[in-house]
Parts: sequence; C-alpha cells; structure tokens
Amino acid sequence: MSLPSKVKPGDLISSALFNDLVDYLKAQDQRLTQLEASIAVLAILDVLPAGLIRMGTEMRVLGRGFGTAGLNTVLIDTVMVTAFKAGSSDSQLIFDLPTIPNVPPEGRPVSLSVSNARGFASTTVQVGQALPTVPDGSIQATMAQAPTGTITAGGTYDFFYTLKVISNMDETFKLAATLQPTGTTGTWVTQVTDTTTQRTPLPNGELFMARGDAPNGTVKQIVVRATVPAGVTGSAKLRLVMTSKLNVQFTGSSGDFGFTVGSTSQTPTIPLSRTLVSPTGALNTTTDEVQASPGTQVTLRFAADIPVAGTYQVTLSLPADTTNLWGAKLSSASPSTPLVWQFNMSAAGSTNIYVTVQPGATAPASADLSMTVVSTTDSSKFGQVSQKLKRV
Repeated sequence: MSLPSKVKPGDLISSALFNDLVDYLKAQDQRLTQLEASIAVLAILDVLPAGLIRMGTEMRVLGRGFGTAGLNTVLIDTVMVTAFKAGSSDSQLIFDLPTIPNVPPEGRPVSLSVSNARGFASTTVQVGQALPTVPDGSIQATMAQAPTGTITAGGTYDFFYTLKVISNMDETFKLAATLQPTGTTGTWVTQVTDTTTQRTPLPNGELFMARGDAPNGTVKQIVVRATVPAGVTGSAKLRLVMTSKLNVQFTGSSGDFGFTVGSTSQTPTIPLSRTLVSPTGALNTTTDEVQASPGTQVTLRFAADIPVAGTYQVTLSLPADTTNLWGAKLSSASPSTPLVWQFNMSAAGSTNIYVTVQPGATAPASADLSMTVVSTTDSSKFGQVSQKLKRV
C-alpha cells in the first residue's frame, strides 16, 4: 500500500482519505513488528514455575527472540533439552525438566541457557528430585499392649499395635490381622479398628500414612479386636500384616503373638517386627510366608526397639526343625553357635537383627522360625516374634 495523495490548501479532506491513511499506518506497523521479531536480541525474562522445579515436571522459559523452538539449544546444567512441547513460540519455550545428575534431596541451583542464531542468554533455576510414584521404605508393626488378665473363651479382647512407616511418599496401606488357632474349633474373629473408645473399624481395613523420613518416620496406633469362640481351649497366634496398596513388596509383619485360652497374656517389652525380606520375591505377600528352594539363601531383617542400655541375647529356634535343616543363622553369630548371639546397647534405641535361611533338600516343607530377644540382666525386658517358612 502506498501513501495517500497529498492535499492542497482549501481541498476537502474526506473520510476516505483518513481511512486510507489509517490502513497505511497499520500496514507499516505490522511490517515493523515482523522486522523487529526477525532481528530481536535473544533474552530470558522469566522461568515458570517459580522456586523449586522438580525433574519430570513442565517448565516454561519466557522471553523473546526464540524463533522456532527446535532451533534453540537449551542446556540445564550439563543436560540438553531435546523435546519442546506444543505452545512453544518466539516468546516462550515449554518442555519437561530432564533428569539432572547429582541433585540432593533438598535440590540445588543450576544454570539454564538458551542459544540460537540471535544470541545467547542464561539464568539460574532451582531444581529438585522427581517426586516418587512408587512407595518404598520400611514398616514396623509391633505389639504395643496385649490384653490384661486371663483370656477366656467367649470373650472379646483388644490388642494394641504400633505402626511406624519410613517412606518416600504418602501412601494408603492395607492392614490384615490373622488369628490361627491350634487344636481348637469354632470361629475366631478379628477386626482392625482405630483406638477410640468406640473401636471404629478401619474402612476397608485401610490406613493412610503420610510420608515419613528416617529415622522417625510416621507413627500411628491401631487395635486388633479378637473374639474367642465360646467353649474352646488351647492356644492361638495373632499376626498383623501391613502392605502398601501401590507396591505389594513394601510390606511389614508383626510376626505371631501367641496366647493361650485360660491363661494370662504378657505384653513383650521389646517390640520386634520383620521389616525386610531379600530377595523380595521370596515373600508370599498373600500368606506372609517366606519361601525358599533348597540351597537358596534368603535374608530377613527384624527391627528391635531396645528400651534401656545393656546386653541382650538373641535366640533362634525352629520347633518343627530341631536339627536346623533350614540352615537358619543369625548373621552376626559365630559359626559354632549360629542360633545364639549377644549384642550391647549403650543407650535405648532401635537396632536391626539379620537372619539368613538356606533350606536343605530334606528340610521340613513348612516351619516356624521363632526369635526371642531378652536382656541378660532383666528377664522382664524381652521380645518375641515368629516367621512362617515354606520350602518350594
């Protein structure tokens, strides 16, 4: 479009002339904008989101002079961005923050640079580790309080358990209480409830636990309410298993707590729980059995919360395998006494006890591995836990 014709003094200035002039100015403004864009100096004006940006999440670099996104070289620390997302333009680059090496849990500042034919620009951003999508950690499920007095047939009794979860993310856990009577009849009933006086059952037997970092983790208490059938006698074993909904290998077991109908139960003063089975595939998460084929070694880790300083003795036993064909061994014990070990605690605290099993070809098809921990100077300081074993 060319400029309108000049006017002479006394000429009538029409609306058409003014409109032609406005159209001309608009056309020139559009050409100027395009020209400025073609020669714009590259610049970074802002980065979104502000603050810590986690690896794997979307980020945006705002600025000018980017041109076509794919013609830019974007470096974050030493890592190149290789893919840009829809919506990228001359004024913004959109992409997912790639994996940056050597980023600690609290994050760290790194350089971000953009370069193309128009120039180079850089700034600093704070990057953090990606949020976990699969829960992992350790679980301690321990008996905190057994019923006081005599357990009688036909009665209902509350067993308190303390749950401590060290985890990398929030998670909901399934709680399953099993009660296995031995030599008795009738229907034994268990129910997992909260600790209120109403003993409200947990919906679907599930419990939410917020992320908990080591060493304190997240701690809650629940109740297992057990009803003993009328007219029965004999003994029973109660066990609580806690399993992540998103990762069935993330599980913990209280082991079996034994009691006898007609007798008084005694609460262990040293909480014990199984916190790890390695390899993870050796644990049947449905039956809570540790399974091993002949010659295959499986490691079990138990957590013990020791109440006072002192010397403690750990003893393993297998009532159905008196000659130890299962090859059970306390990892720290001597070869001559693999089932007995002593350790010292200079102060109250938690400690891990490792046990290995490696069944022989003639080992019993199933067995119960029992562990006791007792103070060498005060027998009231004791703990006991058992684990079911199965040869496959």
